[in-house]
Amino acid sequence: MLALLYFMTSCFDIISGAVAVPICHYALKAYKLSKRRFFLFISTAFLLLATGLISHGMILFLILATRPARVLIALTSTYSALISILLELLAYMLIAIGYHEEIKKILAVPLIPIGPISINVLSRMIGVVLLFYITINQFLVYVRVRERGSLLLLVAFISILVSYVMHLHALLLVKSEVYIISRCINFFGFLILLYMMHYVVHGGGIEKA
Repeated sequence: MLALLYFMTSCFDIISGAVAVPICHYALKAYKLSKRRFFLFISTAFLLLATGLISHGMILFLILATRPARVLIALTSTYSALISILLELLAYMLIAIGYHEEIKKILAVPLIPIGPISINVLSRMIGVVLLFYITINQFLVYVRVRERGSLLLLVAFISILVSYVMHLHALLLVKSEVYIISRCINFFGFLILLYMMHYVVHGGGIEKA
């Protein structure tokens, strides 16, 4: 069962990381076209996400392929997961900062300031808070502009937020099926973001994103 979870986690990480790469690329192109720092934050964030996800997935795959000593497996998987988690948190922090700057210009209202348990659980809890902040900001944007692109971004961040909540639930209750569902929802959110970045660059929707 553990080997299966390692394999599925490796696949989810590598595929999600592969989706994050073009999101990073399109966001960077959007930044070059519009000079809006928001897209630079998005690009940097998804570069960090891609790096963390792909490296973690590849390390897990190598562990499954080589089957090293149990101690080495524990150390390698733990530290690679920690690095991946830290990169994820930094990425979502960058997105939150980007939204914080963007929403100030759009709405001109006061905003919420950015501001014994395992590291993994703690990181997910922090991630939930950051993603909740991002989702609230995107909801405010959607309420203001009422456009399809803003709605899709809202759905994407809600999906990622739900996946983080379910991942936290899976960690606390040790339920592998909930974990697998959380990764599927997270992947769905990434696909929506990929579509939106492609639309922003090729569909002329930079000013509406």
